[in-house]
Amino acid sequence: MPSSATPSSLSSSTLPPNFYFLFALPLIFTLRDESQEDPRDVIAHKHDINYIGLNGSIGCLVNGAGLAMATMDLIKVLALFRRS
Repeated sequence: MPSSATPSSLSSSTLPPNFYFLFALPLIFTLRDESQEDPRDVIAHKHDINYIGLNGSIGCLVNGAGLAMATMDLIKVLALFRRS
């Protein structure tokens, strides 16, 4: 978004559906209680990073669902191969 964009210069048709409320309800950010959140999420938010914490010991960072599924299938096959 250009730095000269203001809420009045943007129309709801140019914004994603969940984005408009940020201009409409700026109060929502003052109500945020970081003590109720996962500390990893708070750190990611401060660095403007999207973060989703998961359980497990294997991570898979891919571009696309097909690649993700193929990679996880390969990991599963290799894990079964190592056990036998």
